[in-house]
Amino acid sequence: MNEHGTQNQIRTEISKYLYPLCGLVPFWRINVGQGWTGNARHFSRKQEITVEPGDVLIKKARTFNTGAPEGFSDLIGAVPTIITPEMIGQQIAVFSAIEVKTETGKSSAEQKQFIANIQHIGGRAGVARSPEDAIRILRG
Repeated sequence: MNEHGTQNQIRTEISKYLYPLCGLVPFWRINVGQGWTGNARHFSRKQEITVEPGDVLIKKARTFNTGAPEGFSDLIGAVPTIITPEMIGQQIAVFSAIEVKTETGKSSAEQKQFIANIQHIGGRAGVARSPEDAIRILRG
């Protein structure tokens, strides 16, 4: 199975796990992308430069990246957690991050560092190759 399919399975199982705990699913897919920006000119008729209706010509084009910074996990959210009685038994949310990989996929150095940073400050983070891995991460 590819990473996208694995991620969809994990998202489904996270929903089944979290909804009974808190009545919602405080988890989100983090998208990243790359696009082009510049001076756009829309065409409504065919021109000598061979553009078709609906095409866009971007003059002085330059790329831009959007979304989370490099290394940020694929799925982020919060897990409801009951704190100890000496902390008055309040429920708190623990930041959680899941990096989704296929069975053979490898995490980048930036992804490993992001996971380590979240764990260092008390969050729950890790690499999941299956829904079971993801639930283990969320359970801490």
